[in-house]
Amino acid sequence: MKGLKIVSLLTFIMVLASVAIFFVEDVTSKAIKDREDAEIAEALEVFFPDYKPNEGYTATAHTTEDTDFGISGIEQVFDVKDPNGNMMGYFYQVAFQGYASTIKYIFATDSVGQIIGYRVTQQADTPGFGAQIGEEKYWTQFVGMLLSDAGAGSFDGLAGASITTGKWKASMAVVADYHKDTYGEPTPEEILALKKAQ
Repeated sequence: MKGLKIVSLLTFIMVLASVAIFFVEDVTSKAIKDREDAEIAEALEVFFPDYKPNEGYTATAHTTEDTDFGISGIEQVFDVKDPNGNMMGYFYQVAFQGYASTIKYIFATDSVGQIIGYRVTQQADTPGFGAQIGEEKYWTQFVGMLLSDAGAGSFDGLAGASITTGKWKASMAVVADYHKDTYGEPTPEEILALKKAQ
């Protein structure tokens, strides 16, 4: 009889703990989603200085719920357009597994595929190694680079963090392939014009 009481008590505790975890996870998930949405709204205005949602500019989201991104790690892509419906560029939110954590980054390209902004929004990799990916000096190298070049690995990795660097470059390669297959790639004339502008 004593054994039955212990089993009943343990069962009750497990059920109570499961219910508590369910409610805590629901609240936490909403808070994380709200924070990510705020980061995206802020980054859209930073990466696209002319973007003003109250003046007819739009950022149409494609998510994993309506788009098959395959194994790219892409979580969302936004098509950013001006009030006349002209494409201004594309905004990506991507995740990949680093050495010790899931790393999330956002970046934007102009309509040709030149990167105009980049930022890491989440990482918990090893301090002094993979965690370097969270430092702004590693993001600024992307501005002005074609996404196809970033996808080819033509950017500086992290000193002493070969695993995270390798996975970062692999992530950019898959995203660049997705972008090329979905939106095309710049013509030689567009690339020449970009180089002249630089």
